[in-house]
Amino acid sequence: MRLLPPLLLAFVAGCATIVGTLQLDDRFGPADPARFDHPPAVLADAPDYWKDVRPLLDQRCVSCHACYDAPCQLNLTSYAGLTRGANPKAVYSSVRLVADEPTRLGFDALTNAGWRQKGFFPVLNERAQTPEANREGGVMYRMLVLKQMHPGPDSGPVTNADLDFSLDRKDTCTRAETFGDYASKHPERGMPFGMPPLTLHDLAAEYQVSAERIRQLETNAMKKLRAALPVAA
Repeated sequence: MRLLPPLLLAFVAGCATIVGTLQLDDRFGPADPARFDHPPAVLADAPDYWKDVRPLLDQRCVSCHACYDAPCQLNLTSYAGLTRGANPKAVYSSVRLVADEPTRLGFDALTNAGWRQKGFFPVLNERAQTPEANREGGVMYRMLVLKQMHPGPDSGPVTNADLDFSLDRKDTCTRAETFGDYASKHPERGMPFGMPPLTLHDLAAEYQVSAERIRQLETNAMKKLRAALPVAA
C-alpha cells in the first residue's frame, strides 16, 4: 500500500503530459524532432546565434547549465545542447547500483531524434513554424516570461521557500505540455533561477551605453525576431 501514492502521482503526471501533448498537437501539429538537426538558411536581419543568442546564454545561463550534471541535463554551452533539450534523470545518484546509460553530447546520440529516444524532451518548439507555436511550445520562452511576470526581489536575501538552492535538491523538469501547471505551482521559478531579471539600467551600465539605447536595441531585436519567424501557410 505504501507504493500506491507514488504510483498514483506518476499516473496523474503521465496523464497530464499526454493531455498537454494532444492539446499542442491539435493547435500546432505534431512535433518534428529533426527540426533543428539541420538549421534553416539564414534569413535577412534575423538574430544571429553567435552574436545575439550565445552571449546571453553565456552571461545568464551557463553558470548553472554548463555540465553533464546541469539541472535537468540542460546544457546550454552549445547549439547541440540547446536543441537536445532536457532530461529529468539525474546523472549522478548515490542510490544507483548499476551504471546508467551515458548521455554525452556528440557521442551517445548524433541527432535530436536520437536524444528523444533516450528520454530528452525539447525546450524549443518543434511544432509548426509560427510565432504563437514558438511561444506556447517553447519551454525556454515561457520560463523567461514567467521570470518577467514574477521577478522576485532585486536586492536582499531570497526568502521564498520554493526557491531551493541546496546541491541535493530535486529538479523539476517541466515540458511545454505541462508548463501551465508548473507555473501555477511555482510562479517564482522562472529563469534565470533565483536571480532578478536585468533592467535597462543594468544592461546600460554593463555595455556602457544609455538606457534609451538599450531600449531601442531591444525593440529592434524583437522586430527582427518576429520577422524571422516564418508564418505557416
